[in-house]
Amino acid sequence: MGQPQIDKVSFGTVTVTRDHSAIHDGDSYTLFSSGAGGTDTQSNIQIDTPNSTTWLHMLPMARSSTEANFKLFEDPTLSGGTSMITINRNRNSSNTSSTIGLLNPVISGAIGVQTSGTNLIEEHFGAGRNTGGVTRGITEWILKSGTTYLFSITSESASSDISMELNWYENVDKS
Repeated sequence: MGQPQIDKVSFGTVTVTRDHSAIHDGDSYTLFSSGAGGTDTQSNIQIDTPNSTTWLHMLPMARSSTEANFKLFEDPTLSGGTSMITINRNRNSSNTSSTIGLLNPVISGAIGVQTSGTNLIEEHFGAGRNTGGVTRGITEWILKSGTTYLFSITSESASSDISMELNWYENVDKS
């Protein structure tokens, strides 16, 4: 380990946040999706967390060029989906995540209506405007081991570009 760094302007100690440190350690990962469409166009990512002592510290982010709704569900009823490639955010690391990501699984219920699971987040942004916005989960979520989650963004405008980025780091529970 090197010596602590001192900022030359403020003379304060330079620190790195835990999530930033996880990138350096090769324990930070990402999945993303994007698309364009009209009203009720959805992009959905299913995450299946490993049933182990490895915990996921999730920071979701959703974007839309117009009005949209972002939701997070725990233990929804889903089927199918296309396998996604989890990307390590430290491109020099060979570490891999055992987290499973599926794009656009079949959701029980009508479009935009989730009929199972627990709704943990619902954020509406860009409301009533022709401009979009970004919702970023500044609050970190520690996801439950061995559990399925659904991250969903739905366009609520006739023409919209939507995208979702899931960033997380992994560490072993020490309790």
